[in-house]
Formats: sequence, structure tokens, C-alpha cells
Amino acid sequence: LTVRKDVTAPTINIISPTLNELFGTYAPSFNVEIYDANLDSMWYTLDNGLTNTIFTTNETISQSAWDVLPNGNVIIRFYANDSVGNIEFAEVTIRKDVNAPIIAINNPQNSDVIGATAPNFDISIDELNLDKTWYSLNGGNNITFTGLTGTINQALWDALFEGNVIIRFYANDTLGRIGFVEVTVRKDVTAPTINIISPTLNELFGTYAPSFNVEIYDANLDSMWYTLDNGLTNTIFTTNETISQSAWDVLPNGNVIIRFYANDSVGNIEFADVTIRKDVNAPIIAINNPQNSDVIGATAPNFDISIDELNLDKTWYSLNGGNNITFTGLIGTINQA
Repeated sequence: LTVRKDVTAPTINIISPTLNELFGTYAPSFNVEIYDANLDSMWYTLDNGLTNTIFTTNETISQSAWDVLPNGNVIIRFYANDSVGNIEFAEVTIRKDVNAPIIAINNPQNSDVIGATAPNFDISIDELNLDKTWYSLNGGNNITFTGLTGTINQALWDALFEGNVIIRFYANDTLGRIGFVEVTVRKDVTAPTINIISPTLNELFGTYAPSFNVEIYDANLDSMWYTLDNGLTNTIFTTNETISQSAWDVLPNGNVIIRFYANDSVGNIEFADVTIRKDVNAPIIAINNPQNSDVIGATAPNFDISIDELNLDKTWYSLNGGNNITFTGLIGTINQA
């Protein structure tokens, strides 16, 4: 009687999948080489033997078994035995990833107001197998970037009209799944408008500081201020009011330029000014003729005076504290009656 002794287990060679190969929703196929003169059965497991799947030829991993596995590393272990019970196994670790990248925008935030300078961005991405990242503005061209922070392309930002801008960030993984998230910001490159109602051009003021009435508009108004000295001293205001009396007091007589400023929350700034006049001195009068102690007869005398006053209004005289007699000019004759 002749028998055969077999104490050698089958040999298993895993051709594919390969170590750390990445797969997504669809279960991977496998290609294994298994040899034994007395080969009996072949099977694999994805869960360390809790569930075993018999196969007779290279094929695709059970989709239902694949579906229940979480993302991450998956160990596929292939077994084979022969007719006398010798058993062997070989395994390969692959990766499963069925989720698209998850993106969170840290900055900018929805409704942020942004000026002429393109904004910076800061995002977070939850994706172990990240491939590429890019963004678009209002559905325009895709701009690829690397890393998680950066600055929006200035040329593209410049080309946008004012108003809402949708910044959409994209990311894909090495299996081609794409995730995106967007934020809507507002572009504002227009400075506030300023309309000076009062005081008016060349209006005259004396000892007391003038009040002002200005109309200032901007959807994103931040601050308003004025200056009487070309910016050396700035006074912030929130409503129409009276010019600072202390600032007014130190100004000399003559022209005064009041310049009103306003800016918005992104730094756009505008100004408007008005020139008024300050005069706190009474007119200075010099009598050239007649002179003190002049002796005058029956004919009323002529007079000749000088007046130092840029803002002269009216002139008049009286005799011995009597009625006021209005006159014009700097020379004349005392009323004969």
C-alpha cells in the first residue's frame, strides 16, 4: 500500500490589493495566488474571523461586508487549507475612506465687511487622504492653494463689484470625492458721503463757537470727527452739535477751515470742509478830522475817519449823546440841522 504524506500548508501570495492602498465606497477586488497539490478550501475575513467568506476564484470582496466597516484601516486576511487540514493565511492592510473632505471656514465669517484689500482666509479640513484644495469667488475661476491659510487673489478681488461675494472653498481626496463649503461676505470700497448743511461758506462767527449740521451716510459707518487745525487736533462726534469752544477760542481772527471726516468699518475714509470767518474784535475807529479842541463856527464841520474792520456793517454818529445819525463811507459832514 502506497500513501502520501503531506505536512506542508498551502502557499498564499497576495498580488492585490497592496499595502495601504486606498478604497472608497466600492469594495476592492483581490488577486491572490494560492498553491497546494491537495488544495481544499479558500476563504477570507475582514473582521478577524467573525465572518468568513469562501471563494473559489479571484473576485471582489463582499460589498455587504465592506459596507459595514468603518473608515480607516481594514485588514483582509486570506486563508487556505488542504485536504489533510494543513492551513495557512496571509493578510494585507488597506484603507477605507467613504467620506468627502469636511471643510470648516474659520475666517472670514458670514456678513464680514471687507474693503479694497483682499481678505485672508483660515480653514480647517477633516480628511486623512487630502489631495487638492481650491476656492472660487462668485462661481468664477478655481484658484488652487496649498495649506489651510492664505490670502484671496487680489486681482480677482479687484475685479468684483461691491456687494455680496460668495467665497466657496473646495477639497477633494485621492479617490476624487469633493467637499465644499462657502461663506458670503460683503465688499465695500466706497467711502462715506458727507454733506455739510451748516455752517455755510464764508459765514461769520464771533466769540461763540458755531454749531454744525452735517449729513453723513455709509452702510458700515464707523467713526466721525472734525478738525480746525488741519488734523493736529481731532474731535470725535456722534451727532450734530457745537464746535468745541476751547478749540474755537485759540483760533485767531480770520478764515477758519472746518474739515469733517468719516470712515467705515473697513477703513474707507472721506472728508469735506467749509471755510468760515471768525471775528471777535469790535471795529477800531480813528478820527482824522475834526481834532480835539478844534473851534468850529456856525457851519457844521466835515469829518474824516478810518475804521479797521474786515466785517464792517454800519456806521453812525451822535452829538452830545443825542440821536444816532447813520452814514456811509469814511468822510462826510455833520448834519447841519
